Amino acid sequence: GMKLVAARGRLMGALPQDGTMISLLTDEARVRQAVAPYQNTVSIAAVNGPESIVISGERTATQAVAAALAAEGVKTRELTVSHAFHSPLMEPMLNDFAQVAQSITYHEPRIPIVSNLTGQLSTDPLSTVPRSYSSRCRQFLRRGFRRRRTAEIGGDGGGIGATGINAATGTRGQVNGFGSRQAGIEAEWG
Repeated sequence: GMKLVAARGRLMGALPQDGTMISLLTDEARVRQAVAPYQNTVSIAAVNGPESIVISGERTATQAVAAALAAEGVKTRELTVSHAFHSPLMEPMLNDFAQVAQSITYHEPRIPIVSNLTGQLSTDPLSTVPRSYSSRCRQFLRRGFRRRRTAEIGGDGGGIGATGINAATGTRGQVNGFGSRQAGIEAEWG
């Protein structure tokens, strides 16, 4: 486990720091449309809630997408990050990371795991397939449905999600719906 985590950090850290991530308070469909012309340089990095999206990619292009959406009234906030995670800028490290992931011995999970990509409960040994670790460096994350699934299997969903900066206020807190949906765990979205 630690070998994989260390390799991921080392490989990501060695990438050029010419990217950025920007939080947007708008819906996923609107963001997909805005990033479409920039598909090789900008992508959706995370869907944190129905109207909480993070884009990531080459700095100038990502800022251009955010500026266009801001001109339409969308609240945006550039995040303080070292790299453009979950974006096309992660591509150069994927093969090396996959090699490290393939060198590790994996075992069937002893407890059910909720996937951060599918949101489904699994005891399937395929949930520990090395290639999935490599693809997660590049693919976007969809957070909210994990909270719902965790509540369904016996938790309140508390602690699931990322801490980040609210694009509307600039304050730190839960990124998932920026705390506004924490209490009720709404219907599954996404």
